[in-house]
Amino acid sequence: MRLCTLALLSLITACATEGERGTPFEGLDNGIGGDAGDEGTDGGSGGSGFDDGHDDGHADDGHDDGGPGDADDGPHNTDDPADDDDGEDDADDSDGPPVDDNCYAEPLYPSEDVSDIVNAYGGGQYKAQVIEAMERRWPAGAYLLQYQINDSYWGQFSDSNSWSGMVNWLDTLVHEETHLFNAYHAIDVGELAALYFREDKILYLPNDQGFARSEILSELIPEAQAGIYAGTYLTGSQGDRAFNPLLDEAAAYVNEVPGLSVFGEYFPGQGLSLRDGAAAFLYYIEVYLRVGRTNHPDWYDWAKTQPVYVEAVELLWLRTHFFYEQVADDYPSLGISDDMYRQAAYQQENLDELEMFTGKRFEASSCWIE
Repeated sequence: MRLCTLALLSLITACATEGERGTPFEGLDNGIGGDAGDEGTDGGSGGSGFDDGHDDGHADDGHDDGGPGDADDGPHNTDDPADDDDGEDDADDSDGPPVDDNCYAEPLYPSEDVSDIVNAYGGGQYKAQVIEAMERRWPAGAYLLQYQINDSYWGQFSDSNSWSGMVNWLDTLVHEETHLFNAYHAIDVGELAALYFREDKILYLPNDQGFARSEILSELIPEAQAGIYAGTYLTGSQGDRAFNPLLDEAAAYVNEVPGLSVFGEYFPGQGLSLRDGAAAFLYYIEVYLRVGRTNHPDWYDWAKTQPVYVEAVELLWLRTHFFYEQVADDYPSLGISDDMYRQAAYQQENLDELEMFTGKRFEASSCWIE
């Protein structure tokens, strides 16, 4: 589910740095310089409780689209890029060493020239053009959109005539296609639930034994309780969902950050909550872990024994900050309330929850601390 707000802010223009393609950010095995283990599935029965992106309904995201609930799933690619014998899909990472063993990185080229695509954009080949532009700047996004190329969301959340109009939809398109990839890819490979990070980093989650995420609402700071995300995701039927859907929604919000910001110089709007959703869900995860530790110790102790949960929490934190650092924070107009959520997430008591759950210390960075 995608939820964003548009605000009447003063137009802030920020241009991406031009230059030649530099050394790519790539080559990490598990993305964090550590081994979270290979167990990511649970042979037990039961539903994953996963969002499929269709039954949520959208709050106002600034687009008059009728909401994703009206979309038909459409056919989806059934190619299996994953090895389903463990809790994750790791491809050969021989094309480059990690930047730092304690830091997250992935291929990202926000200054790569796409002017030829922009100048020729439109018409029946627009999907191929979007994917080619994405391949140049964020390959993980290109793989996702290619995998989902026949899904009807492409028709709902696209502009086939205007490049700037298409950029204005990229966050929503990437967000919703992440949900559908996670749902359908898991079915394709016989898993309960999946989280897409990159082509070579797909995690498979165990049967969800968590508690309703609505329990964290009263534990949030007042500003976050009053925020648009809490009312959407932590109340009603959405609030009944547990840990796997919390991670799924976080992954979708994280993926939308580079999905649009790598083309930030073409963004036509005045204000977009692009960074907000990822920041909000990082904070929600911290609070969920605290409520689990204090109120649901059996679940918490079990979850800590699931290496794939530990890795998912680590990756969501580090990957979000990697995208903030490398591109999204270069565009002030791509955030509205993200500072509030980030400050809450950076409170030491909340960072401590990450350390207690993962065994690693984190800060406002794409690196963890020894």
